[in-house]
Amino acid sequence: MKVFWSWQSDTHQASGRHFVRAALEAAVERLVDHPGLEDAERPSVDSDTSNVPGSPPIAETILRKIRECAVFVADVTPIETTVGGKKLPNPNVMLELGYALANLGLERIILVMNQAEGASLRALPFDLRHWRAPLTYALRRDAPDDQKQEVLATLVDDLVASVGPCLAFVAANQTAPLHPEGVPADPGDPAIWDGAMPTVRVRSSPMQQESDLPVVAGPKLWCRIIPAGPVEASRQDVSRPRNGSLSLAPLGDYANLWTGVSQDGAAAWVWEAGQQKLNALTQWFQETGEIWGFWPDVLTDWQEASMFSDVYAARGLVRSLDVHAATLQHFGAAFPWRIKVGVRGLHGSVLPTSGRMGRLQALSDRAVVERMIPAWSETLSGDIAFEFIGRVHDAYGATNLTREAFDRMLTNG
Repeated sequence: MKVFWSWQSDTHQASGRHFVRAALEAAVERLVDHPGLEDAERPSVDSDTSNVPGSPPIAETILRKIRECAVFVADVTPIETTVGGKKLPNPNVMLELGYALANLGLERIILVMNQAEGASLRALPFDLRHWRAPLTYALRRDAPDDQKQEVLATLVDDLVASVGPCLAFVAANQTAPLHPEGVPADPGDPAIWDGAMPTVRVRSSPMQQESDLPVVAGPKLWCRIIPAGPVEASRQDVSRPRNGSLSLAPLGDYANLWTGVSQDGAAAWVWEAGQQKLNALTQWFQETGEIWGFWPDVLTDWQEASMFSDVYAARGLVRSLDVHAATLQHFGAAFPWRIKVGVRGLHGSVLPTSGRMGRLQALSDRAVVERMIPAWSETLSGDIAFEFIGRVHDAYGATNLTREAFDRMLTNG
């Protein structure tokens, strides 16, 4: 299990970054035999990444390590003071802390700060003041060696007392990998699972014959929720509505909706019989517990062009996430959940805008968002959809929506 150390370079390194690193190494050594301790590598301090071969993207590597770590430790010592007297922590640490909160949860986060640099509980940003109090130590830059050793011993004890329960929490809940992989994707199309093409076999009821739904290449929006392991449920259990609500929901429009069992579990699909066309398909995989939906009909005709509608995409995504989160929770799917949302095939399409041009051509072919969540909350579907639509807007070179504008879009269109 990894302990990720989110350090900063704006304060004195000997009494900050390197001092806490040494304390962490000593603390973890007391907790386990040979622990892995990961450092956050930033180009302003070091141009490479710790224990990662080649030349990987620094930021992406940091985020991946945060997702995969067991415990996240962050230095929230302030580095600056505003005109109004507010203390500001390092922005890189705050970004990593926010990402850790979304992917790990509060149970696996520890904050540390050096009071000799002006740190205090009151100096923390408002939201952080309501968390468990940070571990504090006081070490001046010019402190003598004997004082350093005394402060170090105390900080090591504090870290052992804090990191230990976090590791125990992870071990107690580690019934499956911390980073579930799910069903393999098609090698040429990340929007669909391997084996989906050319057809997916389904049956809408025991009285009906099986049907082979055609899956073709082309643009698609997809959404995957991958729990930590399978659930105890039959195909029929998951295919049936619960209390009048769908257990599985396709992305996009519900017109011509069908539900039933499938070759890998249970499914919901939109079939346009007149054109013999599959407009959307969502499948629950019995072997892994994953729910994977894709929407081939994501681009629509508009003014002699193929248009991406952020309104319909966002609404469909929020609805799908809410329905499937409720289904997985109903059947006791274990956390963490890995959520992947994406769209591919944007090249040649346009995004309507309110600017003078009226539309923007896609600059990138795809946009993808991925999160690891320790628990589900009612705001997560909107948060994920907002992040995804922001990535889509960036793919077209458009100005990102504010959260207020996004919420209005969901409500009013």
